[in-house]
Amino acid sequence: MYVHDARNYLMISRFAVAVLAAVISPALVQSQIVRGTITERASGEPIPGALVTLEPASALEGSALSVLSSVQGEYALRAAAAGRYRVSAKRIGVARYVSEVFELGVSETRRLDIVLEAVMHRLPEVRVVDLDVCVNDESQRQQIAALWDEARTVLTAAEISLRDRLFEGTVTRYVRGLHPRNLRVLEESWGERKGVMDRPFVSLGGDSLSRVGFRRQVGEYEYYYAPDAEVLLSRAFLRDHCYSVVEGGRGRGGLIGIGFQPRPSRKLPDVEGTLWLDRGTFELRFAEFRYTKLPDFEGADRVGGEVHFGKLANGAWVTSRWFLRIPQYARPIAPVDAYSSIPSVIVRPTMHRLQEEGGMVFTTGLRLFTRPATITGVVLDSAGRPFPGTTIRLSGTPFATVSGSRGEFRIDSLPGSRLALLVEHPTHAQFGMLVGEEAVELREGVVTNVTISAPKITEFIERLCEEKLPKDDNGILRVLVIDSVTSRPLPNLRVWLRWSGRYTGSMARPETLRPSRVGGTEGTTDANGAVTFCDVPGDVTLVFSALRPDARPAADSTDLRVARRELKVSTVKTRRP
Repeated sequence: MYVHDARNYLMISRFAVAVLAAVISPALVQSQIVRGTITERASGEPIPGALVTLEPASALEGSALSVLSSVQGEYALRAAAAGRYRVSAKRIGVARYVSEVFELGVSETRRLDIVLEAVMHRLPEVRVVDLDVCVNDESQRQQIAALWDEARTVLTAAEISLRDRLFEGTVTRYVRGLHPRNLRVLEESWGERKGVMDRPFVSLGGDSLSRVGFRRQVGEYEYYYAPDAEVLLSRAFLRDHCYSVVEGGRGRGGLIGIGFQPRPSRKLPDVEGTLWLDRGTFELRFAEFRYTKLPDFEGADRVGGEVHFGKLANGAWVTSRWFLRIPQYARPIAPVDAYSSIPSVIVRPTMHRLQEEGGMVFTTGLRLFTRPATITGVVLDSAGRPFPGTTIRLSGTPFATVSGSRGEFRIDSLPGSRLALLVEHPTHAQFGMLVGEEAVELREGVVTNVTISAPKITEFIERLCEEKLPKDDNGILRVLVIDSVTSRPLPNLRVWLRWSGRYTGSMARPETLRPSRVGGTEGTTDANGAVTFCDVPGDVTLVFSALRPDARPAADSTDLRVARRELKVSTVKTRRP
């Protein structure tokens, strides 16, 4: 779940889980078990990662229980009570096996070995009655039902893999600000965490989202919810959406999709998108989604995300890569010249940027590629000369290198994917800018070559000032705000810069003295504690202050100055009011 307000930043909420102890009675010690081995008919080899489900013969007799077969193809299902059951087994790309109904006695252990066909690279047939949902084209119902059975297998396997904690690894996560129109990276932070995998994001349940919507406003806060595997599998999600078959086009070659859109009668903000499956194996590759009923703002069509899935050697499935984008609002201040001691300002909440959070999982046995991809290239400075010593990295991954003496670089052993290549250097980082970036489409077994050129000074200023060049006699000031006690940057801090020009009038009549120019502007420090003021007057005293919650300047202010046509970086120490 993601939440932001018009004043603030992006906040991520997580829910605590309470664990209750229970007294175990003798009746609960009794266990009824069905176990066996899943093998392939043609080869006799065990099949890991098959989805095996123990279902009561009647829906009124209890709930189903599912597990994944082990590397040796073995499975074991423990029934809560004696009764009548059936077992189903599903291998992606193969028709589902369903046993006859059998009686499972008290404390009985029943063995049921299952033989599945080899993958035939054609879509298995299913009973259409198994998918009672809205379809946009009735002639596609059979195909949608078959594709959904394959997608559902991966989504369920991913949920089981999390439940049973079947894998450990490293998660590389990032948060970055993006330009709403061209998705240019404005800033980024990232980190790594090792351990047992957890859900990449927290969402409400399908029933709750059906009632409140995937986006809602509560006071000054706006909440965005993303559909995870559990939501996509829920009856409520199936009930609230209509489905269609989508052919993979540009950038989706070799894929076939299940498109989903909110039913026409659905009035709440929702999501629409596509579940993309491999056309050859019918494995679910990723789900993409966008939010509906958004306000009209620049970049609204980019608000949404993707969730990618990968299979491990032990048959487990993992969310291998994901990203989510939501709008981030700001409160810009328009300076107004006035003959007064404190300038007046206009405050209007407006769309500021897109905020994207994402990550990638790296764990033993995760099949990221069959043949590795490679990227090579060269980095040039603003004059077109080789730029050595830059850091080149693929956003959201641990893959990085440094450009050599001729600006050259190479990164090997990469997964095939569409990623952002980011180039950094301290000379640009002090302004919160990248040397360059490039969206790259990495393909398995292919070497991709790119050339990254640093922006020229005019383009650099346009990016820094969001395409608003300063007047000829004005300058640009970037301030890094540091806590005066801890010496750490102060992110998300409202600050104010104000100024006045020379005074005109007669000293014999002080009441006639008026400043020739008065102005001010407000801003908010970014995640690195920095804020940029563009088009500020040169060669005059600039008063910089942190703002208190009541929007008044803090007690400690700092005098700054920037020369005409100068691009300057200053550091200010203060305390958060």
